[in-house]
Amino acid sequence: LYGSMWGGTELMARSFGEGLAAGGLKVNVMSVDACHRSDIINEIHLAGVLVVGSSTLNGQILPAIADVLTYMKGLKPVIPLGAAFGAYGWSGEAAAQIEEVLRALKIELVGEAIRVKNRPGGATLADCYERGLLLAGRLNEKLATS
Repeated sequence: LYGSMWGGTELMARSFGEGLAAGGLKVNVMSVDACHRSDIINEIHLAGVLVVGSSTLNGQILPAIADVLTYMKGLKPVIPLGAAFGAYGWSGEAAAQIEEVLRALKIELVGEAIRVKNRPGGATLADCYERGLLLAGRLNEKLATS
């Protein structure tokens, strides 16, 4: 799930998705600009992994991402694993704010949020891909032991 102002956070989301898929998971990369929040929530209820990214706007999560996260708080979906990420221009608080919400929902975070100033380059996109692979591996381990 992502919200992107200038495309950087979208690139990161797609790299996460590629890593998750390479790890054997069915992936649905969803933009809050293209998907209704009810459709997003339906997908979240089916998810084993939730990766959420947002650009930072005035020191905050983008309003559409904040809306979905608020909706999630009320519904309390059970999701074992997650991660946060985001690109920013001036500050970069959104990724940490997402992490707070995911922790409050009892989602185990795998690694610290991946943040990048301005547009992500190859190294950041590789980090997103690798984190996606790691998340997929961790979920597959959890499923194998349950």
